[in-house]
Amino acid sequence: MPSKKNSKVTLQDIADALNISRGTVDRAIHNRGRISEKTRKAILDKASAMGYIDDKISRFTILKDKIRILALFPEHPSFFYDVMKAGLLSAVTEQNDPLIELDVVHYNPEDSSGFIKILKSELQENSLKGVLLVPSGHFDPSLTLPGAAGIPYITINTDLPGSRRRCFVGQNLYQSGRLGGELIQKISPSGDVLVLSGYRGLWAHEQRISGVMDVLKGMNPEQKTVLRYCYDDADTAARQLSDALYSDSSIQGVISLTAAASLGAVQALRTLKGEKRIPLVGYDYNEELSRALDEGLCDALIGQNPEKQGSDAFKILYAMIQSGLSPVREHYVTATELFFRELKPVQSLLSDFLK
Repeated sequence: MPSKKNSKVTLQDIADALNISRGTVDRAIHNRGRISEKTRKAILDKASAMGYIDDKISRFTILKDKIRILALFPEHPSFFYDVMKAGLLSAVTEQNDPLIELDVVHYNPEDSSGFIKILKSELQENSLKGVLLVPSGHFDPSLTLPGAAGIPYITINTDLPGSRRRCFVGQNLYQSGRLGGELIQKISPSGDVLVLSGYRGLWAHEQRISGVMDVLKGMNPEQKTVLRYCYDDADTAARQLSDALYSDSSIQGVISLTAAASLGAVQALRTLKGEKRIPLVGYDYNEELSRALDEGLCDALIGQNPEKQGSDAFKILYAMIQSGLSPVREHYVTATELFFRELKPVQSLLSDFLK
């Protein structure tokens, strides 16, 4: 029997080629009903050879391959990455593909070769189909990701330009830095500004620093900035802020560019409450930072919706694996959020409001 092209091959064609019933073919391809493994394999092999594709199922279902995806997350700050993981897991559940095998692995960002060692170990398993990577910590920013020529990587939250990753999912970090600079300059137009960042050399953190510095220089060339790196440790950020305020009376505003830096800044300002009111613009959002807005310790928070970053990254990677195509864009930007004491994420339903 002459073969047909993909979309024209039907279940009946496969049944006729094997001299079996259409119902048996349907049960094998859609994995339902009782059928022997030997018969199922013969049907799947014939379906693949004839180029059969059912739009309702993936080519991996036809070939009976698992879709093993590795997701690599830094160990801290956990409250931030836990939200991102929740978005990722929600997207996996929504996809409802029984062939997906998601391995979530955590690494120590203080180890300069932490995620590289894990990647090299995981790549020894041939079943790996894609990697979702959240880079952080101390590492060579000029690295090339192992196996990237054959396995698609997507970076989330911070990018690794030049690493051969396929695309990046996250905030426009330079623009979010500019937004923070504009806010702190308007809240505290005079005096110097202390800038608390995370890791020196980390692309996301350096992008935000550049945005802050550029906008402050443009709005007030006389306003000086003092830059400190806390290496995403809240206690370090708290000490740096306290030391800076005690040693330099010209500091009249603080901008904390990461979740950990913001928590540390709030911690320090809480101990100083009553002594001196220092304007603070922070980044990211959780219950503790929300309380800081309520207490007047923080003037504004700039968020980036990590839940959506995790969800979108999985959906893009899954589509890439299914199609075998590269993403249309190199950067998939998630929205920047802005929170004040009177403007926070909606946490109640309209029906609650009407009670």
